[in-house]
Amino acid sequence: MKYTVKYSIYSLRKGFGNTDIFIEKHKIYWEDDDMEYSGTPFIVANRKLLDCHHGKDRNTRAKIKLKEKSAQEKSADHNYRKHEVIVQDTKKFNCPASVKIKEVIVFPEHKLNENKKRKKDEASKLIRTQIKGKNVNLKFERKFLVVLPNVKDHKFHFVEEGAGISQSIDAVLSQKISSFVSEGVLTVKEMKRHLKIVVKNEIFRGKRLPPRSNRRFWPETKTIQNHIDASKCKLRRSMIDQENLLDKIKDWKIDQNVQKTKKSKKQIIQQTKLNHFCSYIKRSGKNAFFRGMVMKLHLLTLRIEQRGMPYLCSF
Repeated sequence: MKYTVKYSIYSLRKGFGNTDIFIEKHKIYWEDDDMEYSGTPFIVANRKLLDCHHGKDRNTRAKIKLKEKSAQEKSADHNYRKHEVIVQDTKKFNCPASVKIKEVIVFPEHKLNENKKRKKDEASKLIRTQIKGKNVNLKFERKFLVVLPNVKDHKFHFVEEGAGISQSIDAVLSQKISSFVSEGVLTVKEMKRHLKIVVKNEIFRGKRLPPRSNRRFWPETKTIQNHIDASKCKLRRSMIDQENLLDKIKDWKIDQNVQKTKKSKKQIIQQTKLNHFCSYIKRSGKNAFFRGMVMKLHLLTLRIEQRGMPYLCSF
């Protein structure tokens, strides 16, 4: 966070973090380049190597094929696809900095007080025999040794504040964008306002805010728009517009039926009284008095319809 450097995994063996020491043979160490002698034997069960994300490009073949394919598409007939001019097509600058993480298994019961070769050989042979025989009673401790590079080991690219320009958006902000989109925030301007609140009140609450040049916490407009579009696609039931429209029509029909069936108790009572009154008028003759009552009743029905009552009796 301080130096704004990022690493990507270069090498990772299966089972890192929970390696079974009884599966394969291991060399017994008493010291190495990263661990000084302490009298306790250990084995390096697994390793994880990380390169600086501006380090060596280890995927050049795939990128060459992609460039050739893109060049063929540009030269093809009826190609209407827009192609952006990319001045810098890679972020790899052969930076030599790397991180090493070792999964170390330590055997404290075989610790020696004297640094003598004969005793170390005897202890190493005993440990190898127990591992080969898969001795369940063998006691060990699992530790992780992290070897970090010095800031001066980073070369050919910026570090600290200047490196924030090339940072990708933070995972927390990416998740927040997805949740905000599901709640109806779809414009970049409104999304920026929400993300600003998240950065100030959640990620850096009570701390000093990062500089505005750090794209990890202050992403660009295009980055926010891309994440909004991706979140909207995830909320779709299908990638085909016709299927989405059919599903939407079904939802509209269900909502319409629900609205029709939803009546308050007061409306139900009014409807019942009105039905009884209409049937009474039909049974009575067609004299002037009842014709006037029918006109008044018609006006009453219009008022009730304006208030949202969906159905009334007809004459």
